[in-house]
Amino acid sequence: MKNNLSDSSLRFSNHAEARKEQRAISDEAIQFVIDHGFIYYAGHCDTVYWFCRKALGYEGPGSVRFENIAVIVTYDGVVRTVMHCRRQPRHWKRAA
Repeated sequence: MKNNLSDSSLRFSNHAEARKEQRAISDEAIQFVIDHGFIYYAGHCDTVYWFCRKALGYEGPGSVRFENIAVIVTYDGVVRTVMHCRRQPRHWKRAA
């Protein structure tokens, strides 16, 4: 679950900023999901960081507030959107 995005290098698209506010997802939650979530590929050269129930088992009970959050990041490190996601969409492919 390694990535090369740090808090200082995180940039948001206008769409991501709007969705972050609408869905009440904090910057802290986004950084946590990027650092600790499972990594998937979602097409269009996008990477998805998803913190699901299985990832929750690895990180402990203190991280339950970040469960089911997905962050979609473009190939150049811009956060495209953030969302609450209970199930993995079929077109997401797990990164090795």
